[in-house]
Amino acid sequence: MKRMLILAVFIATNALSIPSAVGAEAPVDSLEAKAAGTGFIDDAVMEAVVAAATPGIELPDTYGLLFRTFLSLVAVIALIWGAVQLMKRLSPESTGGSGGGQIRVLERAYLAPKRAVYVVQIGDKALALGVTEQQVTNLAELDLEQTLSAYPKPGGSRSAAFASVFESVRARFDGKQVAN
Repeated sequence: MKRMLILAVFIATNALSIPSAVGAEAPVDSLEAKAAGTGFIDDAVMEAVVAAATPGIELPDTYGLLFRTFLSLVAVIALIWGAVQLMKRLSPESTGGSGGGQIRVLERAYLAPKRAVYVVQIGDKALALGVTEQQVTNLAELDLEQTLSAYPKPGGSRSAAFASVFESVRARFDGKQVAN
């Protein structure tokens, strides 16, 4: 414990630019003093302090630690990128849920586990499909005009509702009264 305290004091005095207790003088403001290292603690003294504070333990190589840290960072970034790509691939939007594709799922209703009825728009047709784990069955062909009027484009009513709530909150912060 004493050795660790001594090491901490030496490191702190070096970091705080206070002349050390080893007897080193204040650093000279010359290029030779700056090139010689810290200027406060001689390299041999520092090695002796580190050796005394950590007997029998060899300190790892600094470049090796930096390299391992860099590789770990690259691995974490690669894992995050892979998870994002997987989520994009598995998300409902990637299967044509919203976007400019020809197939759009208008609604789904689950009847039982792994059994559902989907209302989909495929091009200029609207279909009701029964979907199980083994097959997809066309239940009915629906009138496209009536179906599209019953199911507006995604985000239309929700974004309008959000816009009205946002405007009322913004008006409150501005100090204006909003008529509901």
